[in-house]
Amino acid sequence: MGHDKHEGYTVRPPTLRFWNDSERLVLTSFTVSDFVEFNMEPDGLNGVQAKEFVRDGEGTAWLLKSGALGDSDTARPSPREERSRRAAFPVHEAIVALLLQSVGVCVSDVDLAFRTLQPVGEPEPLRLLVSVHRLVHGRRRDKAGDFQPSAAFSEDLFVTLCMNIVVGQRDHQLHNYLVDSHDRFVVIDNSACMYDDWLTNELTSRHFDDVSSLEPLDRGWPAALMERVQRRFEPLTEAVVNTAFTAVPTEAVAWHDAAAGIGYYAPGTIAQKQARVGKNVKALRRWAGLDSV
Repeated sequence: MGHDKHEGYTVRPPTLRFWNDSERLVLTSFTVSDFVEFNMEPDGLNGVQAKEFVRDGEGTAWLLKSGALGDSDTARPSPREERSRRAAFPVHEAIVALLLQSVGVCVSDVDLAFRTLQPVGEPEPLRLLVSVHRLVHGRRRDKAGDFQPSAAFSEDLFVTLCMNIVVGQRDHQLHNYLVDSHDRFVVIDNSACMYDDWLTNELTSRHFDDVSSLEPLDRGWPAALMERVQRRFEPLTEAVVNTAFTAVPTEAVAWHDAAAGIGYYAPGTIAQKQARVGKNVKALRRWAGLDSV
């Protein structure tokens, strides 16, 4: 299968850079022309409570973000849910990015940092854990017009949809993945996952048999597509899951676990989420015919 169609994207070892003292980095704010280049709106919240666009000392463009707005994208969630989102979403972004990279899906590199930002509705700036996303060029799928997915695009999409079941991701609507300049699939926004009822949900083959997409020409499971997708999961083992979780810096684990048991997205500790993802990967591998038990 290879990663040749992902040329230009970083395939990193499962490690994260932690911008623990980010003020020491040379960070330069974006200009208007930068936003045009990345096809983004500089003032749009896009469902995020607090965000910042910067370039680092090497000129690489990054998006820093924390938490999320309410489900309406305008109202703040309840205080408990807000705390759970601020605690969990940055850590989820980093872990899921590593898992997706392990099966060859194009995804922005994600680092972590503590950063002082001004969230919506707060009277003063707050020191928050943020996910730090290396920006990639692309059009949101819902703005891609008459784009016709290729076989490779559909394969990456369905690999991601299966991974969504593993991590409990339910937010990959058409506006949460991109078509890049080479018409490849690029997944974004991997935070809204690992929620409370997911933590105790036992997966079976039926969960993967029922996968479908929102693409108008490729909604269900053609047999040939399923076979290709199943082969993609051979590199994804419980050891890979453990490596991805242990790559999270101890400071970020402590930030998350301080909110464990509070709100929808922090139902348990990082260790508990790691154990559940490991079990779910075993179920995925059985479904894919990679393991017998």
